[in-house]
Amino acid sequence: MMSETGANVPPSEKEPESTNKPPSSEADSKKRAPTPESDDNSAELVCKPQPKKPKTQKKAKVPVTKESVLENCKDGDAYVAKVLGTDKVDASQLLFCIISKGRWANARTVEARLLGGGLPPAQILWLVGTGEKDEYEANCSGSVVEGGGLCQSRNRALDEARQRKLGCVQMSDDMKRCEVIRCGDSLQSFHDRDTWQKPKDLKAANAQGADKVEVTPVAAAALLHSLLKATDHRLAGCFPNANPGLAAGAAPVQSHLFIVGDFLVIDVQRTSLR
Repeated sequence: MMSETGANVPPSEKEPESTNKPPSSEADSKKRAPTPESDDNSAELVCKPQPKKPKTQKKAKVPVTKESVLENCKDGDAYVAKVLGTDKVDASQLLFCIISKGRWANARTVEARLLGGGLPPAQILWLVGTGEKDEYEANCSGSVVEGGGLCQSRNRALDEARQRKLGCVQMSDDMKRCEVIRCGDSLQSFHDRDTWQKPKDLKAANAQGADKVEVTPVAAAALLHSLLKATDHRLAGCFPNANPGLAAGAAPVQSHLFIVGDFLVIDVQRTSLR
């Protein structure tokens, strides 16, 4: 007895093959449109390696020195002195307090920006983290005290300035540069709303913002301190972003803006707030 299989069936009586079979991979590849990774004669996708982008050589960092700061900022500091009505910038009434933690390697660069502006080391005070005094003293020209956390260091800076009867400048330990947008040749042109004119449109604001000069932190602080006294305010700082066109579109002196803690000038002799 034999089982009923295809072998016992005449050729004419064989069942037709099913048409529901999936097409072979070869047939499928021929129907697919060619892609960037394949060609018409390829049965499979071929991943071609992408060409490597040429490496650009990084510019060597130029060390910041007292001499380089003096050279880069001489025109800007001269402009600030002209605005203040003096032959040179006078920051003798300010104590520069650098709030820092774990960055004593930045000390010489930060101090070069201050010493290049004519500031003596006696007016530089570092407020550092607990247990870091020795590392900072090995890298600093100014004096060093341990302030603790951020709030403790800022309050200690205010107290130190009050004891010395000086205005208090608080700055971060990674400041790159200071810029002042020209706004006339007198201090009044910076704070007198009748003198200052708002740019008529964005294009005019961008053009006015482009008229800027690089200054030392010493000159920037002296300008802000003079503006505090001229406007009867107690706290001053820089514009909260680096968009000069946006800055030029706003009055130089206002009383409702956010001030970042990277560069502050506080007239501590006229306020007891902390």
